[in-house]
Amino acid sequence: MSTNDTSWDRKRTILALGEPLIELRFDGNNALGVSIGGDVANILACLSRIMKPRVNELQLLTSLGGSFYSKWLRDNLRRHGIEVIGPPGLGEPGVYGISPDPSIQPTSSYWRAESAARKFFATLSLAELKKIAPEADVVIITGITLALCSDASFEELLHWVGQLPLRATVALDCNFRPALWPDVETARRRLDRFQRAVALLVTSLEDEKLLRPRCALSEVLDRLGHVSAEVVLRAGSTGCWVCVDGRWREARTTPQEVVDATGAGDSHLAGYIAARIHGHPPLLAAHFANAVAGVIIAQRGSIPHDRSLLPTLPAAVVS
Repeated sequence: MSTNDTSWDRKRTILALGEPLIELRFDGNNALGVSIGGDVANILACLSRIMKPRVNELQLLTSLGGSFYSKWLRDNLRRHGIEVIGPPGLGEPGVYGISPDPSIQPTSSYWRAESAARKFFATLSLAELKKIAPEADVVIITGITLALCSDASFEELLHWVGQLPLRATVALDCNFRPALWPDVETARRRLDRFQRAVALLVTSLEDEKLLRPRCALSEVLDRLGHVSAEVVLRAGSTGCWVCVDGRWREARTTPQEVVDATGAGDSHLAGYIAARIHGHPPLLAAHFANAVAGVIIAQRGSIPHDRSLLPTLPAAVVS
């Protein structure tokens, strides 16, 4: 397919497809803090901090309603350098609340069933994608985005990806969230089909174990090693693995105390993409991604705080 472009030179415009959310989190004083969130927004916000792009270089294809909260979300995405494209829809933005105490509630709470974005992706068509989506250099799609699609809109999205220009690099982050899918088999089938159309496949040991419970690490590495794409396999606190042309390399990191793991995988992908765009090879990009994720897990919230010090990309060939 045309999306299997593994070159990263001269790539600047990045388009993500998915659902931005309003994030709620306790600030430690029995009060709620509010921010932008959702996997695609987290990825783009982190890329914005690392790359400091020009106007309109980070775009998010979604649908937001016309309420005050939709406008608040749109304005705050723009403040982080993210331009929302896509038609207005009916519905409020999705909301999620980060669990302040994983020992009491291990996962976040979500209110997103009637969001405008969910309705948009459930009815998305090839004609609509061609009309509203720009010709981006990098296209980011996640498993959460695929879960929002109906059977019909999934086929339309997959068809659109196959028709993208040769210069487009398509990245898929599996980001498997069981609650969003009718069953594991449906998720596995869609992800397996979609990963054959991408140039960069990102997943995690945690996701792979959920999707294929009886698979050992060696089986995961063997299966992913045969994918015709550049592959990043996140391994939690120990770092990650990268595979290019069937050869695996490990990028280890030192485990550290986790304040809040929300957004860690999203920031890891952002760090990896930023490093690849700036001319770094996969293994060095993986080490940089580990460092970026290390900053996010040391804070509360899923996007970098204004005061958070993200690592600086080492000098390389900048497009």
